[in-house]
Amino acid sequence: MGILLIFDVNSRPVKPLLLTIITLFLFACTKHERNKEEDPENVFDEKAYEFLDKGQKDSAFYYFDKARQEYLSQGDSTYAVYALINMAITQQESGDYFGSQETSIQALAFLNENKKKDHPSLAIIYNNLGNVSDRLEDDVKAIGFFEKALFFERDSVNAAVYQNNLALCYRGAGKYSEAIQLFEESLKKSIKGGKEYARTLNNIARTRELQNPDLDLKDDYYEAMAIRKSLNDSAGLNSSYYYLTKYYEKRNVDSALSYANKRYKIAVQLKMAGDKIDGLKQLINLTTSDQCKHYFKDLNYLQDSVDNARLAARNQFALIRYEVEKSKSENLQLQKDKAEVSYKLTWFRLGFILVLISLLLGYLAHRKHRKRMALEAENQIKANKLKTSKKVHDVVANGIYRVMMDIEHKEDLDRDGILDRLELMYNQSRDISHDKDVESQDLKYNVGLAALLTSFSSSSCRVLLVGNDEETWNGLNRVILDELKTSLQELMVNMCKHSLADTVIVKFSRVDNLLLIYYKDNGQGMRDESILGKGLENTVSRIESLNGDITFESEKGNGLAISIKIPVC
Repeated sequence: MGILLIFDVNSRPVKPLLLTIITLFLFACTKHERNKEEDPENVFDEKAYEFLDKGQKDSAFYYFDKARQEYLSQGDSTYAVYALINMAITQQESGDYFGSQETSIQALAFLNENKKKDHPSLAIIYNNLGNVSDRLEDDVKAIGFFEKALFFERDSVNAAVYQNNLALCYRGAGKYSEAIQLFEESLKKSIKGGKEYARTLNNIARTRELQNPDLDLKDDYYEAMAIRKSLNDSAGLNSSYYYLTKYYEKRNVDSALSYANKRYKIAVQLKMAGDKIDGLKQLINLTTSDQCKHYFKDLNYLQDSVDNARLAARNQFALIRYEVEKSKSENLQLQKDKAEVSYKLTWFRLGFILVLISLLLGYLAHRKHRKRMALEAENQIKANKLKTSKKVHDVVANGIYRVMMDIEHKEDLDRDGILDRLELMYNQSRDISHDKDVESQDLKYNVGLAALLTSFSSSSCRVLLVGNDEETWNGLNRVILDELKTSLQELMVNMCKHSLADTVIVKFSRVDNLLLIYYKDNGQGMRDESILGKGLENTVSRIESLNGDITFESEKGNGLAISIKIPVC
């Protein structure tokens, strides 16, 4: 018991971090250093590690949570922290980043930075928070967490991992000098010709290139690649090929394309979904439109698979925590009820007369203020009705409308997905009926827009998005964002009803002070561009209200193209 997983970053070529397990570390004492009475027994903890060894992360997570509660009931917060750390790392590995943050912070509450025995646990938690922040593309927070991890870590191996993570974050934040300094320190400590030396050399070359794009650094890249080939380091070669692709992008397109193909093949071989997606994006950027159609199809399939897996993980871990917390809450309530009964009996015996006097005074006060309380109650009922009505409209009605849209426009319905969403709305309506606050996710605009547009995908029609990055939408006011989302939804509804398209591409870009949106499908096109339906007329009106311009290009049987330009100065 007490084994924690520590993760390393292997030459992070792009965000998100590529995590690999590098060691198993035993925080508790070894068996010969304590007797059985000192070693807490916890069947849930043992089951959790059994499932973890089998790769069944959901079951491992469930039993780690059960073990956490068992340890806390025994008054053992140390082992409860170990369980929480394993839960947080499991969530991070599965893509549940916000859940991992919450669990990590929960573990921190049990630790004291002034106690040296807590420092190893603090270092791992802060490193995990750094990895999560990096995956969420928050370099500032990631840097702070990795610096804390280094501060509390005394093991040289783990410290080297955290230092590498910190240097990569410095590079991601554009602090190239600080990153180079850390990498150079690591290079001096590395054995020349070894895996760590190749990785650090590769990272230094990339950082120097970012700092000064005119530098000729191919010899460093080639040296790192040669070392990795000699060591059969496939994961390292994946990074080398990626950096060489970036290096040749503006120098020699043929060389860049060659390394991009090598990188993609290795990513496929290693079954690294994130790198396969990044590799396909590189190939799309380096090939012609005719050549990249196949890549677009593979990219969309992979992206959907990764997104679905991460969404399933988030929902899965949330449900597990809910069930465990529900059971815990019921047990606590039972204990509370028993305690209250015991307390009331004791209090009754000791203060019977005092209770009678208090009840009498309360009764008199109640009669005296009956009218005032009745009026306040009536006003409160009215306020609650208005509050509940608004919640029902904002949460339940809007949710049902989205489900209706999916049912109306998708030929191949995701029955389980629809049921999950209806179940969510059922739970939300139940919370409303109990006057509980309904939680909502504060998604970034590009994430919410992607969810809206890709929801119109079906087995017969694929929706591809290009350029839907957070930077595209930075600085735009809420009016423009809301009007655009409504307009794009109308275009997708129109496509589902009339186009018979099997492929739709929506591209976003910012050029100077213009926001450009290009829509293209391969459907049957419009019969007459001068005659628009009510929905498209509303779309034109919305774009014009933003001082924008929208044009339609269509030839019957050859699809529909729509260009939108909106000033965003």
